[in-house]
Order: sequence, then structure tokens, then C-alpha cells
Amino acid sequence: MYLIKLAYRNMKSNKGIYRPFILAGIVSCIIFYVIAFIGMNKSVLESVSSVTFEKILKVGTAFSILIIFFFLYLANGYLLKNKKKIFGIWNTLGLSKNQIVVVTFWETLIFCIITIIIGEVIGTAVSFGLSYGVVDLLGVEETISITFSERVVKFTVIVFGVLYLAIFIINAYTIYNTKTIELIKGKQVGDKELRGAKTRSILGVAVLLIGYAICFFTRSPLSSFTMMILSAALIIYGIYTIFEYTSVNILKKMKNNDRVYYKTDNFICVSNLLYRIRKNAVGLATICVLSTAVIIILTTTISLYAGIQDQVSGMFVKDVMATVIDVNEEDKQAFAGYVDEIIEEHEISDENLYFFTHYSSMAKFDENMIDCDASANVLSPDFAYVIFVNVEDYNAVMGKNYVLGQDEVLLITNKKYNKETILLGEDEYKVTEVLPPERSIEGSGGQISTAFEIVCADERRCYQSAIMADENDERLGIIDINCYLDSKEEAVQNALVNEINHYINEQGFKGSCNGYRESFNFYLSFYAGALFIGIGLSILFIIMTGYIIYYKQVSDSFEDRDAFLMMEKIGLTHSEIKRSAGKQMVITFAAPVVFTAVNVMFVSRIVYKFMAILNMSNLTLFVGCIGISVLIYAVVYMALYVITTHIYTRNVSEKYSAI
Repeated sequence: MYLIKLAYRNMKSNKGIYRPFILAGIVSCIIFYVIAFIGMNKSVLESVSSVTFEKILKVGTAFSILIIFFFLYLANGYLLKNKKKIFGIWNTLGLSKNQIVVVTFWETLIFCIITIIIGEVIGTAVSFGLSYGVVDLLGVEETISITFSERVVKFTVIVFGVLYLAIFIINAYTIYNTKTIELIKGKQVGDKELRGAKTRSILGVAVLLIGYAICFFTRSPLSSFTMMILSAALIIYGIYTIFEYTSVNILKKMKNNDRVYYKTDNFICVSNLLYRIRKNAVGLATICVLSTAVIIILTTTISLYAGIQDQVSGMFVKDVMATVIDVNEEDKQAFAGYVDEIIEEHEISDENLYFFTHYSSMAKFDENMIDCDASANVLSPDFAYVIFVNVEDYNAVMGKNYVLGQDEVLLITNKKYNKETILLGEDEYKVTEVLPPERSIEGSGGQISTAFEIVCADERRCYQSAIMADENDERLGIIDINCYLDSKEEAVQNALVNEINHYINEQGFKGSCNGYRESFNFYLSFYAGALFIGIGLSILFIIMTGYIIYYKQVSDSFEDRDAFLMMEKIGLTHSEIKRSAGKQMVITFAAPVVFTAVNVMFVSRIVYKFMAILNMSNLTLFVGCIGISVLIYAVVYMALYVITTHIYTRNVSEKYSAI
């Protein structure tokens, strides 16, 4: 009981150093609760009915747990450094380390209880408010309902119980493995000189460049997710290594340069940075990584939401789209007859009907040769998806009047192509014109790989050349059917979709029919969840960044105050102290900004390719969203700079040292 009272009194009398840690826990709990709230909402999952979407929610939830643990670990590190002196005094007064660990346990338990209770109460209110706001904004009130979930409450209790248990174990280990004198002087001990700084500095630069190269040279969006994870890991490692080891080399060179070092501002600034090089390195690298994460997450979620209309429109040239694959000529005629019946039944004009067939195949593409090889690997850089369309169908659908000879083709592709001819298997065809993907008969959609639409006078002959088959090859009898219908009445659209899907299922065909509104609502619900996750993680990262900057600057200022006061006694003026402190702040804030800008430039390239899988192919919109995200974050970052610079300068220039 005595140790519990001691823990309570210690927290009460030192609330100034405990308050930031408690606040960090509460904010983390609120944000995690919001993310878990949407991730476990049955209405959201049922409305989307997507395994991929569920995986995204699970990955987002798991990722947020890791980030929150790292956040609490950093916050605990700052707190522990300030508590070491208290622990050291207790130990010298007769309190054993076992008793100190017990006190720490009760403190951690109190932290955990306060965090969970306040975090869940506020989190529930924020979740309902944010949920209703986003649902109303997206217009999905009919498909998503917001309800209270006991499962989220229990899950949050378990997660934060485990996280605070881990924090307690870290603190206990630190107390047991730190000598009493080191505890007392914990705040006054600088970082030890890092060994092998030159070698590790070179390694860090090399790893960072490899990460950037992966971002730059990755072609296929289908392999982008794996490459994105790999490049992110390399970039993060490279940044931490560069900040920790390259900065040592730079500061040492400045120190060895008499003209640079022996100037008042530089002398103080360089000495301070070298004194706590590891702490600065970890803090600045973390700020850089978090800043990059905020901008990329904001860009992704904003562009997905803003581009929903473009994404769905790219998939549809008419309001109703039906596709049937791997059918023969007899099935084609039957399907065509059925479509004629239903358009007559629903009084749809022939002008609002697109009906065409094509051959399709996976292929290998190399310079000017397309080889429809069954071994084509979708993850390979030379992979291409190819369809062969008759020129008469293309003209009818697109309202054109192209005339092609037997050895001439029209290319529509998302790849830059400047050759005059193209090889289909072993046969050479003249390319009369190359058109962008927007001129595709199937709509631009989301091109997730190299794609070719080859318009020919005889599509069967071109396909036969590409697959290198003879006239009796069974593959020549397998065709794909596309049917697009227009109807401005939503009730008619829904009826067409249901009737065509019923026919496809009844005949046992491979394929489906979708309506524009149905697909639009699907993507809207899908991106609603992504928007929840993106907003939650962005807020969490911004708060983490602000917390790290604020707490780092405040703790540094109190550590530096005595040193500045001593130098003031031996002749340093008040204005020189402020100028030196200001220069240190500029370095502290400028370094992460430079690396963040470079990171965003490379990482956004691979993220854009990955987003093509989600049908996001509007580069102008994506770049605009990057600009918006950078602007939002710049305002927040500048505010943090002004506030923390003022606090640091004020603290180090105080006339009297804190006890």
C-alpha cells in the first residue's frame, strides 16, 4: 500500500513531466479506437463484401498498433530520462530497485487505466461524429450504418493493456541494468562517440539510393506493393543511418575546421549536436519518416476519394457493361439474340447499344514483338495484356471510319510505342497509327500492366499469328463478348443488370454484368473505409510528429539552460544565446524537410503505380493531391517550428536555472 501511495504522490508532485506521456497515451487510444471502430464495423464490411477491403482494414489496424507502440516507446523514453534522477535519489535513500520497479508498475497501471477510460469515452464520441460526417459526405447512408460495438471496446483494452505491459517491462529492464550514479546523472550524460561512423555512413547512403532506385525503376503496378514495402524498409534504414552516422562525420569536419567552429554560434550549435548526437539522430529521422508518411497517406486517400468519378467512368463507356469470356460462335449468336430481345423489351434504341467480340491473351512484349505465350508471368516486366478487335466493330462503337489492309493494324496502348511495324509471333504488320488508352473500345479503366488493343481487318488472323497456331487450333474458336447498354433511368439499369446476370448464370458462361451506379456505390463504400483509415493514421502521425518535436525541444532546452547560463557568466551575451539557439532550431527543422521532399518525390512514383490497381490513373489529380497534402502539412510544420523555437529560446535564456 505504501508503494502505491508513493507512486500516486510522485505522479502528483511531478505532473509536469508525466502530463505529456499521459496525453500521448490518450491521443493514441482515441485514434486507435476510431480506426478499430471502422475496421470492425459489420455494416461497412457487408456493404463492400470485398476480401481485399477486409485485408486493407486489418493491415491498417495492425500497422496502427505498431506505430502507436513506437510512439509510446519514444514518449516513455523522454519520460524515463527525466525520472531517472528521482529513481536514483530513492535508491540512495534506501529504496531497493525491486521496490522502485513495483512503484513503476503501479504508475504504469494508473497510466493504462486513465488512458483506456478517457481514450475510449472520447474515442466513441469522435468515432460516431467522424463516421456520420464521412458517411454523409460520401452519400452512403443507405449502405453503411453506424452502431456501438462492445468488441471494439474489448479489443482496445487488450491492445493497450499489452502495450503498457511492454512499456513497464522496458522500464524495469532499464532500472535493473542502470547503476545508481547513472540514474542520478541520467539527464546529464551525453551520447558516446559512435564507432565506424564512416563505414556505416557509406552503407546508409548506399541503402537509401537502392531504395530510391526501386521506387524509380519499378514498372509493373502488380509488383508495386511488394516493391513498395521493400523500398520503404530500405529508405527508412538509410535515413536513420544517415542521420546517425553521416551527421557525425559532417559535425566532426565542422569541428576540425577552425574558421567554422570557432565562431560563437557555430561553436555552441555543433557542440550541442555532438553531445546528444544519437538522440538527435533518432528524433530527426523519425520526424522525417513520419512527415513522409503523412504526405503519402493524405495524398493517397484524398486522390482516391476525389478520383472516384474518374475511376468508375474509365471502366464504363455506357451505363451497363456486360462481359462474357471463353465462348464459341454458337454461344455468341445466342447471347446476341438475347440482348436484342431485352433492348426491345425495355425500349432501348440500337444507337445506345455497343456489342462487339474480341480475342484476348496474356503475352510477352519486347521492343516491337508480341508473343502470346502461355508462360507469360503477370509479375514480369515484359508482361502485356493484348486484345484483338475487328476494325468494323471499332468503327461502329467509336464512330470512326478507319480502313485497314490485311497487313495493317491500329495500336491503342498505354505504353510509348514509336515503331513503324509490330511483330505478332513471326508475322510483321504495319502500324498505321498509335492511339492513347482513352481511345480504347473498352474504356481506359485502370491499366495495371502494359496493355495493347490491336485493331485489325481480320482479328482472327492476327490472333492466330500471335499465338502461332494453325487453322484447327481450338483456341481460335474461343472468343470474348462485350455488351454495353445505355439507359438514363436507374430502374431500367438495375433491371438490365439483373436480367443479363441471370442469363449468364443460367447458361453457365464465365462473365458478369455491372451497372454504373452499382459500381460507383461499391467504390464509394470501399474508399469510405480507406478514407477513415487514412484520416486516422494521418492525424496520428501529425500528433506524433508534433509530440516528438515539442518534447525534444522542451527537454533539450532544460538540459541546455545551465550550460547557457554558465557561458553567459563568462561573457556570452543574451542576444548571442538567442541567435545560437535559433540556428540550432533551423538545423533541427530543416534537415527532416530536405529528406522528406526527396522521399516524397521518389515514393509517390511507386505509390501512383500501385494505385493503378485500384483504377486510379489520373496523374494530374494525383500530383494536385500531393500539392494539397504538402500545403496542409507545411502549415502544421511551420506552426510547430514557431511554437517550439519560441519555447526553446525562452527556456535557455531564463535568468535562473531550474532546480
